[in-house]
Amino acid sequence: MSIFSNNPIKKIWNIFKDHRSNNLDDSPNDLYINYMSGLNPYSFKYSSPNDISFINTIYTRIANDVSLVNMMHIKSDPNNPDNYDVLYTSWLNKLLTKRANKDQTSRAFIRDVVQFLCENGVVCLFPNDTDGDINDTDNYKIYSLRYGKILAYRANTIDIDAYNDRTGTHEIVYNVPKSDVCIIENPFGAVMNDPRSIAQRLVRKLNQIDMIDSQISSGRMNMLIQLPYSTRASIKKSQAETRLKEIEDQLKDNKYGIAYLDAAEKVVQLNRPVDNNSYNTVDYLTKQMYASTYCTPEIIDGTATPEAMSNYYKRTVMVMALAIAEELSTKFISETAQSQGQSIVCYTDIFQFMPFQQLADTVDKLKRNEVVTSNELRKSFGMLPKKEQKANELTNPNIADKNKTSDINTNSNINDESSDNSSDDTNQNGE
Repeated sequence: MSIFSNNPIKKIWNIFKDHRSNNLDDSPNDLYINYMSGLNPYSFKYSSPNDISFINTIYTRIANDVSLVNMMHIKSDPNNPDNYDVLYTSWLNKLLTKRANKDQTSRAFIRDVVQFLCENGVVCLFPNDTDGDINDTDNYKIYSLRYGKILAYRANTIDIDAYNDRTGTHEIVYNVPKSDVCIIENPFGAVMNDPRSIAQRLVRKLNQIDMIDSQISSGRMNMLIQLPYSTRASIKKSQAETRLKEIEDQLKDNKYGIAYLDAAEKVVQLNRPVDNNSYNTVDYLTKQMYASTYCTPEIIDGTATPEAMSNYYKRTVMVMALAIAEELSTKFISETAQSQGQSIVCYTDIFQFMPFQQLADTVDKLKRNEVVTSNELRKSFGMLPKKEQKANELTNPNIADKNKTSDINTNSNINDESSDNSSDDTNQNGE
């Protein structure tokens, strides 16, 4: 039976049930409220002005690429950390490689986490369902993961606004121990989330330009009419308002929007662009945003070179992925298990952007010059390491092994001596 089904036999601890945010009791009927919505309530949605700017495109691209990074629960050899075994049967590994909860796959979950992280600067990952109370024990299995927004910080606890998959609504979870949840901060917070950061300044400038464009395209003519008399007196001012109303009616009622003026009246047109350096500032901030996140326009439109893609993955994607993996390792793996070599690792194929010919030459040079071992290369390709000792040795596959060569020479000498002795005996016997 699925771990996400309402199983009356298996006892599952739920964080929303323990840290109640309302007056519902603990009966199963109260935990499953018949709530319906036409919108997806658990996936991430941009709530700031980012959703109307190209910054949304950058954040979405980074989130999609981070979700493609493979994260696994492994157990390494304490004497040789490069040799490890994937703990395929662990619940934590299943959450990272298959399904994070009953609504989302692992990659969809990580994508939402990174998008939330880019917009808000910090995100909380918490065990939604476990086989034991996380407040009473450190030895428990995690059956599902969720993320939420941190509303309040205390010395040892936090309050979280998160989606409750029992009720189908967002609820506040109070007094959650910090030691039991992952608090992940955006490594690029100074670029994306700080009020004076490049991203926030860019959003404000884009909003200003959008407001100016809306005013220009709203049908306003923005012009002055110079009348042949002074309007300081109340009577003349009334006449001017009457004349203005006549011109408005003419423009409105005319098929082509044409009005006539008196010979002494003049029109002063104001509908011209005002040079306030907004576009220059936006252009400057845009370039700074691309440079700070390493997510250039060429990466977004798919025309980036392999060198640019490799640089983007090293400096942006893997930085985000490692921030998540390290927090998962320290919070969801006990200290005893960590001392035994258990951890969360993430990897991606660093050669995936190389042309095949260049890839073959690079691997051959690295092996031939004894720079990397076979297991180190297999690790880069996302392949499991080999158990053979030779796979961990720096050897040149194009040069024969000295030990094997000496063994072959020894066997050859023995065979030659045997052949000579056999020939002498034959001659002595006259045969």
